[in-house]
Amino acid sequence: MLLFFLLLVLGIIVYVMVWGNSAAKRKREAGREVTKGTIDHRYNARKSLEQQEVDRILDKIHRSGLNSLTPEERSTLERYH
Repeated sequence: MLLFFLLLVLGIIVYVMVWGNSAAKRKREAGREVTKGTIDHRYNARKSLEQQEVDRILDKIHRSGLNSLTPEERSTLERYH
């Protein structure tokens, strides 16, 4: 009877250590994923806007030549490189 009780207590301890911590860890990681997704989304949106601006400038160079760029457009290309 004592052996059964000790095994039961040991089983409960192992269960709490393995599954209890895993559940808490999953909750913490889920919160990080939301934050990470938000940060990634902002980064990707910013990079997409920068790429669109560079594409617009390159199209202008193709149509009108390098001398048609404004100083701001030149600095944008230098930053992108």
